[in-house]
Amino acid sequence: MMSSIVIAIFLLSIGASFVQRTTGFGFGIFIMTMLPFFLPTYGEATTLSGLLAITTSAVIVWRLRS
Repeated sequence: MMSSIVIAIFLLSIGASFVQRTTGFGFGIFIMTMLPFFLPTYGEATTLSGLLAITTSAVIVWRLRS
């Protein structure tokens, strides 16, 4: 059960990253359409969305650091 939730969150993150990369915004909008259904509270979903967005932004900053 837990592994299917982790896989679903991972796939949502990939989809949200794709939206972010192609449009320049929308990571949070995309991921928050489904993330609250997988986590017990809305606050946890919002926090996880923020952490995932920070991680995605950090990867871009690391690539473009030069």
